[in-house]
Order: sequence, then C-alpha cells, then structure tokens
Amino acid sequence: MGKNREDDRKAVCGVFLQWLRGLCALVVGIMAVVAWAVSPMTALADDEASSDGTASHYNVVLVTDASGSMERTDPDNLRFSAISRFMALLSNEGNRVGAVAFGEGVCYSKDLTNYDSMKSKRQFVDELSAVPYQDWTNVGQGLQKAVSILDAGKDPDIPSVIVLLTDGNTTMPTDDALSQSEQTKAQAIEDARNKGYKVYSVSLNADASANSAELEQISSATGGEFREVTNANDLSGVYDMFYRMLFQNKTDKCEDGVIPDNGIVECRFDVASLGVQEANILITGQPSDYVLTDPSGATIAKDALADSTFISDQFVSIKIVDPVPGTWAYRVNGTPGEHVRIDI
Repeated sequence: MGKNREDDRKAVCGVFLQWLRGLCALVVGIMAVVAWAVSPMTALADDEASSDGTASHYNVVLVTDASGSMERTDPDNLRFSAISRFMALLSNEGNRVGAVAFGEGVCYSKDLTNYDSMKSKRQFVDELSAVPYQDWTNVGQGLQKAVSILDAGKDPDIPSVIVLLTDGNTTMPTDDALSQSEQTKAQAIEDARNKGYKVYSVSLNADASANSAELEQISSATGGEFREVTNANDLSGVYDMFYRMLFQNKTDKCEDGVIPDNGIVECRFDVASLGVQEANILITGQPSDYVLTDPSGATIAKDALADSTFISDQFVSIKIVDPVPGTWAYRVNGTPGEHVRIDI
C-alpha cells in the first residue's frame, strides 16, 4: 500500500507539474501578445515625441566645391538644383542652415540661420550659386569652416551635420600649401568627430579623376554617409536620399511617367490624423499649372500657393504646413509626352 500511495503521489505531482508548465506557457504567450499589442503604441508615442523633438530637426552646413573644375563636371549647375530640393523640403521651423563654398580657400560662408519661408530659402540658394569659381581645391579649409560655423551658431538641443560636395581631391598650388591643407583637414575631421558633427559627403566623379576615398574616409571617421556619382544628373537623388536618412520622413510616389494626351495628371493622397507637421508635394518637371483640393473639397489654386512654393528649372515643390487630415487631391497640367514625377 505504501508503494501504491507513493506512486499515486508521484502521478499527481506529475500532472500538477504539466499543468503548471502549461499555465506558464500560456502566461508567456499572453505576455507576448500584450507586448506585440503595446509596442506599436509605444512606437507611435516615440514618433509623436520626435515630431516636435530633436530627431526631426538639425543644424546643417552645406559645403560646396567652387573650384574651376566644377564648370566641366557640372556645366548645368545641377548641384544647386539638388541643394534647392533639400532646402525646399526642410520644415520651416526648427532647422538651422549655414553654407560654405571653397576653392583655394573659403570664398563664401553663411552663418546658421532658420529659413522659415520659401522666399528666404530661394535667396539662400541664389547667393550660394552666385559665388565665383576659384582655382584649386582646399577640402580641409572648407570642412574646417563648416565646423567653426556649427561651433558658433548651432542649436545645442538638436544634432549637427555637414553635407560636403566636391568633384575632386585636395589640390593646392604648392607642396607647403598642400601639406597645410591636409593638416587642416585632419584637425577638422578630429574636431567634427569629437563634437558629434556627422559629415555626409558626395563625390562627383564625372571625369574619373576624383579621389572618392578621401570623402569616404571623412564620412566614415565622423559617422556620416558617403556616396559617389559619375553624373551631375544624379546629385538630386543623393541629396534627396540624405534628406530621407536624416529626417526619416515618409514618401509616397504618386506619379512617375509621361503626361497623357489631355495634358493632365491627377492623384489623391491621404494625410494621417496624427503626427503630420507638413506635406510636401514635389513635382519633378515643368508643370504649367497645378491645383490642390483639400478634404473638404475646397480648391487651392497655383497663385494662392505662391508663398509656399519653391520653383526651379528642374522642379516645383509645394509645402502645406499643418495639413488638414483626410484625403487630398492634386491636378497638374503640363505638355503631353513630357516626363513628370510627383512625390508626396
């Protein structure tokens, strides 16, 4: 009888342990489901915080090569179209932007400023594009000036980046000048790294003479990103990519093709009810007319959009601040057969 009781006790304990394991598994499963259900809300809360916080705004210094070789590698000045798109997409509040142009030395600089309108952004690009060419390429001094601009005028509560474009490598008229430029560059890289200034660099290697490794080293050392292009037509794509990397915005492509025979392209897009500070409609091409329709059915004509529109010879960018949530629509008129791309 004692042995039977012991066997019964063991059997009961075994059943209890199996039940307990099952209960634990069930609890773990429920916790996993709860965690899955909660995590999207947590992410949403984080996104809401970043929409008004440091992650969505930057101190940015745009550093551009103004050496004479840029006349050959970018004869149509497409770098300024790329910079224009970058500026047009920037939110009107919270960002501070400066500029440097360099050849043998720094030939232009602009302190960090908040550009809060399309007009001020156009003026910024106009000034930068009017800088005369210089001989030689002093990458070190251009980079050092960018660091000093950030030191002097950055908003300390938001991150700082430098966007650097050149079509060559460091070249100077004498060996001593070259040595000095290299030392300046090394110190600027060290300063940028120590201060957390990431360098996003672009090598325009159109004539296969650029030392892209120089720019790649600068970006790698500072935690930034590097890209090489062999045609100036690709610069806008790189600057757009850098913009998306930094600001992590959502982009929808509504149209990418030719304008039909009736000369009209139409599309709808949705604006979420939470966390949308602004909507940017970027039209790559030369539309003759455009109109927006808000969720209530009210139309906003081209003339009424003038103050919130950046127009260049390559694109039109329309910015709607605090857009009404719901379904919007646009109509773009253009020449049949011409290519048009529209990004929201």
